[in-house]
Amino acid sequence: MKLKFKNLLIIVGVLFSLSGIIIYNMHYDNTTIIKTNAKKNLASLAYDTNNFVYLSDISYDKENSYVEPGNYFHFDKSAAGSLITVNIDNEPKSFLKGVSAWASSCLIYNLQAYDYDYFTAYLGVDHAQVSNQYNTGLKFAIYTSKDGDTWDLYEGDYLNKVFTASSEAVFVKVPLEDAQYLKLQTDKRGTDWWHHWYDDAVYADAKLIKDGYDPVFKTYDIIREVSD
Repeated sequence: MKLKFKNLLIIVGVLFSLSGIIIYNMHYDNTTIIKTNAKKNLASLAYDTNNFVYLSDISYDKENSYVEPGNYFHFDKSAAGSLITVNIDNEPKSFLKGVSAWASSCLIYNLQAYDYDYFTAYLGVDHAQVSNQYNTGLKFAIYTSKDGDTWDLYEGDYLNKVFTASSEAVFVKVPLEDAQYLKLQTDKRGTDWWHHWYDDAVYADAKLIKDGYDPVFKTYDIIREVSD
């Protein structure tokens, strides 16, 4: 069996993962893949920042952010090195863009140089971490601040949810009015040494957006099987 790859460069191009999971996050109106590497599931994106900017494309506050010892922040990939994948409508969906932050973690962004109205993302645990053993899950908390010292918690149903890789992802749209800082926090549940297993917290398709921006998702399969 041979696999033939073809790039789709209409207004948007999409790269299909070799793992067989469909990529879900391409916006046909203003995103274009300009370079692809199918073997490594990588893509370089060109898009109009008038409406949004991906969180993984801007710098974070390295001095005040932290992640579970022995782990790292990952951008546009999971801790396993694959596409960020979460459950949406009971199916695993993969994204070319996003952030991975192993719990417990705290990721802080200074937004003073940016003029956007909302932070949006799908919150979840990466699908590569599915397990029925020693899986106590994790929780998310999102904060905004005007000065970087006093933080306001974003209220929502996500606060009541314990996330595992089998859980349904939760979409959030956090108002950024007057906010100069954004803090994304995850907490593992429990203190035993194994409580941090399978806790690859991810912010799939994480971005800052303008008010009124309404992305339209397209799904493309660009790998097709051909006969020898």
